[in-house]
Amino acid sequence: MSPRREFSRGPLGVLKGDATLDQDALYPHGFRSKFHTARVVLGEMGPIPFLMKVLPWSFRRRYVFYSERIRVPEACPPLPAQFRFGTAGKKDLDHLMALRKGYYKRDMLERRLDMGQMCFLGWSGEDLVHARWAFSGTFYVPYLRRRIDLGPHEVLGDEAYTAPDFRRQSIYACGGRLMRIALLERGFNRLTVAIASWNGPARRAALKAGLTEIASFGYWNTPGTRKFFWSGGIEVHDDGTIIFKAAR
Repeated sequence: MSPRREFSRGPLGVLKGDATLDQDALYPHGFRSKFHTARVVLGEMGPIPFLMKVLPWSFRRRYVFYSERIRVPEACPPLPAQFRFGTAGKKDLDHLMALRKGYYKRDMLERRLDMGQMCFLGWSGEDLVHARWAFSGTFYVPYLRRRIDLGPHEVLGDEAYTAPDFRRQSIYACGGRLMRIALLERGFNRLTVAIASWNGPARRAALKAGLTEIASFGYWNTPGTRKFFWSGGIEVHDDGTIIFKAAR
């Protein structure tokens, strides 16, 4: 399928349909959060893969969407001792900010919770070691430079993160299973995620978890102009809003 294309001309950050980039943004999008993400990726990948994969991608950014009709996966492997899982409240914000130092701002997290966005937390004793978000409704996503309009029973899963010392202990997989159970109890039936095209391990993990690749969206990040492109099971409205056909 040949991707449709659109152009946005003028200063970067001024896009048709995006009149308020900051006022309703639910995502980190400042220098600190970008630096934090780059530092984490560099530390995990090493300098050579980072330069070969991520740096070129920063000029032609492409994200791949994976989706599934939510079902409860089979029981996950045994978890570490003293592990517990639950939903986040405002009392947990200090722990959440400490888990990803420099990434979040408190007022943004409070705004998410006030809007009913869902955060699921994994604890080892009193230490927060895992977090993941599920977004619903209509909201602006800075890394896509577009709004996403979700159906009434659909969520976008994002920002799944496990503390480095607790990785490869089934926490990520079990966190996903417990999140799905909670979403079904709340009346949601479709989960979609967006993954940067360079992130092969995350894309393979999505397929292993039962999600299916449904679409892609991206843009050339060139001075003065952004050239957007997309293909597959999404629609991009004239105001730039993205919707997923699978949920309509």
